[in-house]
Amino acid sequence: TGDRTDTKKKLRIAFDEYRPEQRFHGMKQLDLFGSDGDPTLLRQMLALTLLRQAGVPAPRSSMIWLNLNGAPLGVYTLVEHVDKLYLQDRFGENDGNLYKLERGGTLAYEGDSPDAYEPPFADRYELKTNEAVGDVRDLIALMKQLAVADVDERKAGLASLLDVDGYLLALAINSWLANMDSYPGTTGNLYLYHDAAGRFRYIPWNLTRAFGNYHQTSCAHSTDDLLALDPDLPTCPGMRPLVTEVLGIAANQNLYHEHLARLVDATLAPSHVLDEVARLRSLVVDYAHQDSADSFLAEEFDASFAQDLPEGDNPVRVPGLTPFVKARDDRVRELMGAW
Repeated sequence: TGDRTDTKKKLRIAFDEYRPEQRFHGMKQLDLFGSDGDPTLLRQMLALTLLRQAGVPAPRSSMIWLNLNGAPLGVYTLVEHVDKLYLQDRFGENDGNLYKLERGGTLAYEGDSPDAYEPPFADRYELKTNEAVGDVRDLIALMKQLAVADVDERKAGLASLLDVDGYLLALAINSWLANMDSYPGTTGNLYLYHDAAGRFRYIPWNLTRAFGNYHQTSCAHSTDDLLALDPDLPTCPGMRPLVTEVLGIAANQNLYHEHLARLVDATLAPSHVLDEVARLRSLVVDYAHQDSADSFLAEEFDASFAQDLPEGDNPVRVPGLTPFVKARDDRVRELMGAW
């Protein structure tokens, strides 16, 4: 009971592996995620849906039943792969550098040369486009600007290097979701795309542990901690300059607060979120009851929408979606009252 590891492996389908021109509904690759400790099976798709509804360029997703070579693997979340086709669809261009941040990718500035970074720069910041050129000076320039001590100078520089408004919108939703398996929490699990206007665009990734379901000793984030997470302090210990140094600019913090104040009465309003929960649950309930490959039982799936698993004060219990949504709304509104 409580936090569990996933029995289902993450998979990727590459339609272009042997025929470079082959596509599936216009896509070259798709990613498949198991439940990853989520008895509802829905956390990732629900989070991605809310992000897209709010205007964040998050990947599209769907719930599927997966058979592999005739063997049933159960319910998976199908997620659009972030690649040049994705960039063209979302931003109308795809010539810029696309980076995937891995664990340890804090964006802390360590020098003008990638050789100055330890562990190696490429291990934390994987360049997914323009690999043959391998010019990463644009990302280092963003890191360097985040490290500028003077607030006015930092603000002016970031305005030309980062889509600040789009990033703060995504950060506000991530904070409300108490999704600590993300850049503000563990680092990693995001893409940054450097567009033709010279600004980095934030693309969220891997939200299987959203809605307060990630527990890591170094963060000391029990379920109660996550339910009470302060949106103004949505990080684990350590360097997270893309949060602290961006929110450390008063105008940015005000904009971030404005996004949250609008979202809690719109996309993140409990009535809307719970309607989405009910809609998605209706899509998978019959399949969830047949899914013997999942680490959670059918009765746990049924219970997980209305109650924590296990019930009680287990510090790493999985929050029931309905109690989480209501408690998180209460907490965020309480904190907003002090702003």
